[in-house]
Amino acid sequence: MDEVFDALIRRVHQCAEDGAVVTVKIDGERMLAGVPAVYTVVISGGRLSRDDFYRRDGRDIAELVQGALDYYQSARSR
Repeated sequence: MDEVFDALIRRVHQCAEDGAVVTVKIDGERMLAGVPAVYTVVISGGRLSRDDFYRRDGRDIAELVQGALDYYQSARSR
């Protein structure tokens, strides 16, 4: 596998060990409709407050996962 992908998965797993829920969705309906933003990434729980979460749609799954991880990591400093 790709080293960047492996590193992202390890970081996602660390979030889960904190109690976070990380969801990555690939929307085939959007894909068939020609919508370029077929990926959705959501992270909630863990060190995020009860009402805090991160959700983004886009066309670059690695960029979306990285954004979610950065958001989650920044929760420590908020």
